Amino acid sequence: MTPQELTDLLHRHAHFVGRETGGERANLEHADLTGLDHPGIELSEAQLAGAIFDRCRLNGANFAGADLFGARLEAADLTDAKFERADVRGVSFRGAVLKGANLRDADLRPGSLVLAPGSAKKHAVNLEGANLDDSDMEDSQMSEANLRRASLVRAVSAPNVDLTGADLTGADLHQAKLRHANLTGANLEGADLSQVSFQGANLSGAILANADLFEAKVSLGTAALPIDLQRTLRDHALWSDSGGVFGARAVLDGADLKGIDLGGAYLSGASLQRCDLSAANLADSTLVLADLTGARLAQANLRHADLYGAVLCEADLSLAELDYANLAPATIRGKEGADTGSQKQTNLSGANLDGTR
Repeated sequence: MTPQELTDLLHRHAHFVGRETGGERANLEHADLTGLDHPGIELSEAQLAGAIFDRCRLNGANFAGADLFGARLEAADLTDAKFERADVRGVSFRGAVLKGANLRDADLRPGSLVLAPGSAKKHAVNLEGANLDDSDMEDSQMSEANLRRASLVRAVSAPNVDLTGADLTGADLHQAKLRHANLTGANLEGADLSQVSFQGANLSGAILANADLFEAKVSLGTAALPIDLQRTLRDHALWSDSGGVFGARAVLDGADLKGIDLGGAYLSGASLQRCDLSAANLADSTLVLADLTGARLAQANLRHADLYGAVLCEADLSLAELDYANLAPATIRGKEGADTGSQKQTNLSGANLDGTR
């Protein structure tokens, strides 16, 4: 495409956006526009699937409502660019500058233009090393996005940005506002989370190993757990959140977790048979439908824990703190058909059951 052809196309597109006579929607699908220098370019509602904008200078560009499915904008200057309501699935922004960009209600979920026969593999949006400082991500869908080493200083995501399973390893989120964000299963290992606001955010299964949490408004929860266990909890949260499509169920049968801090942990549906959780902190944890058959929970802190439908057959809950825990309708009786003469019963001796249901 010659410069004049591009100029004519953009002129017609401007008329289209303004709903004027002679307007025509710009179609630049699969076009290679590498190195284009056009600040403030008007491409809202344009058809740009598979287009290449590598190393372009497009600060202030308007991509609102555009179809950018599978496009590439690597190392592009997109400062203050607008992507509201844009379809940005499968796009690569690797090394791009999106400082002050507007990503409100943008769809940045995985996607792929070309699928191999019999394959359903999709590519996550790649924002590795991108600068998203001061950007607005309100209501954007960024599940599984690659944000490794990205900068999101003072970025705003409230409310309801979806970062489920996103990779934020080593990212700089200093002073970011992630209120009400969904960070289920997100990897925040080594990230700078200093002074971040996580008010109302869902951090179920998030990996926080070696993260800088200075003055971060978040409960440390599982941040101090061994990294392997954090990854297990991350995979389990994704498994539960996706109905088994992603991640993997946590199977910790027979594990020695004495005295561990799992306060607020998300373990719904986990298998914890014969697990030793003596004196463990499980306050405010979610153990809905978890299998705790034969588990040792003596002196464990289960205050306000949700054990709805959990299996506690033969579990040892002696001296456990269960005040205000939800035990309805947990199964605490012995196994059906067991020999009552040798059957090991659930032990609740000395347990605090104040306010339990």
